[in-house]
Amino acid sequence: MRLSAGPAAGDGTLGAGIELHLGEGWKTYWLNPGPNGIPPRIDFTGSENLAKAEALWPAPARIADGDAEAAGYTGILVVPVTVTPKDPAKPVALKLHIDFGMCEKICVPASADLKLELVPGAKPQAMAAALIEGFKSRVPKPAKLGREGELAVTAIARTSESLGVSVRFPEKAKTRDLFARAEGVALPLPKLNSPGSYSIRLKPGSTPAKIELVAVADGEAIAVPIALDLPAAKP
Repeated sequence: MRLSAGPAAGDGTLGAGIELHLGEGWKTYWLNPGPNGIPPRIDFTGSENLAKAEALWPAPARIADGDAEAAGYTGILVVPVTVTPKDPAKPVALKLHIDFGMCEKICVPASADLKLELVPGAKPQAMAAALIEGFKSRVPKPAKLGREGELAVTAIARTSESLGVSVRFPEKAKTRDLFARAEGVALPLPKLNSPGSYSIRLKPGSTPAKIELVAVADGEAIAVPIALDLPAAKP
């Protein structure tokens, strides 16, 4: 695992990427991995001249995980990081600690401490920058419930024990899936009931106030925030 510099944006932010190469048969996990996975955690404590750092997780894939399924990644993973300096004229000494899981047949908790100096105006290494930009294109784009377009979360229906989700996918999409995450709450992977129709089991008493639905179709992904702090419909 390594931390590489990426292209700077025109808004004063700097770019970086957390790069992980997984061997054949190995996998790592998304923010809400499913029943057996280990969710990643990143801490930027100790960085200098850092106002804000945001890790942008690419859309995951549904992968086999023992006798279950998980949301995660295989092969090469790059997590782009958007870095906002306190003083845009000075370098940022970026430090991070990451906890994550790596699994083949057995899951192994892992961690790494990485650091990198980001200098305003410096040109990043071309191959690393291209890899970061490529994975940034896989980060789900913010979208609203019921939006227009070929890929959309069109409707939800909530009861006290589940959330029904309807998704419109592009007609020719070969890869179609839905994922869900919530801050501080583990959610099961959405269950496909029929084409474009999913359900997510909710645990009574620990339902989050808000979840994020991530719909994926081939190389496109959208992230749709859904408020759940409304009264549930009666079954």
